[in-house]
Amino acid sequence: MTLSQRNRLISFGIGVSILSFLILLISAKIIFPIFPDATGAASRRAISLIHPLLDLFFSPEPYAVFISIFLICLYALIAAILIYFFFEKTQCQEILFFTFFIISFCFEAFRFVVPLNESLELPRVYVIIAGRLMLFGRVFGILSLFASSVYAAGFQTQKQSTIIIITVIIAMIIAIGTPVDALSWDTALNIITGYSLMLLFAETGVFFFSIVSFFVGAYSRGSREFIHVGVGSILVFFGRNILLNCDTWVALPVAVALLGVGTWFVCSRLHRVYLWL
Repeated sequence: MTLSQRNRLISFGIGVSILSFLILLISAKIIFPIFPDATGAASRRAISLIHPLLDLFFSPEPYAVFISIFLICLYALIAAILIYFFFEKTQCQEILFFTFFIISFCFEAFRFVVPLNESLELPRVYVIIAGRLMLFGRVFGILSLFASSVYAAGFQTQKQSTIIIITVIIAMIIAIGTPVDALSWDTALNIITGYSLMLLFAETGVFFFSIVSFFVGAYSRGSREFIHVGVGSILVFFGRNILLNCDTWVALPVAVALLGVGTWFVCSRLHRVYLWL
């Protein structure tokens, strides 16, 4: 894939991020008054890496969820724009798939469908569609991170379009084949899906192999920079996990800090590796 083709794909992702953020802004006025009712009707507490501790001391805060959805979509937009400008003339195979991982966060805007559905009394099929789109975004994102790590480990192919198509197809198959409960959601407005435990284990496994691949890349390519890329990916993954399931104010700064620092680690080190190539 040429540099111009890669940049066009990133530009398309930026356009998707802008669209999702505009949808959030337009729908915010409608759902803001009923947001507490939507989160109050949740069937269970949101679960994240730090929630077992938070549940002991903090109760769900509806507008913390509201802000967390805005933050993760805003992060996707800002990070994608910065990556475009910093890597516009830098040939780096890993950065395209890491950008896809970031852009996949904009699918979290569909969490607003839950309160929007309650406000406008829409058919429940819209909740099902939103649940499948969110699941597609999360699967596509974690697979994109894995693809980025595989390139870092030394995988050599110029047919990135093939890898993208395969990633999209796998994410679509999982999203379409997973049952979605249109009547159940957690306190972070994540629509409940079937096989949730299996999907959690699968996501964790893919993430683990992604980090191992970055460390393998540091050894096989003789560049310690990929160790920092792996560490940054760990921070981004943890920040993503917290923000996707955030329902308390105290979790917001932790998630934002992890995302910001992790993204800086990944992008600055990749830019340093490919700067002189």
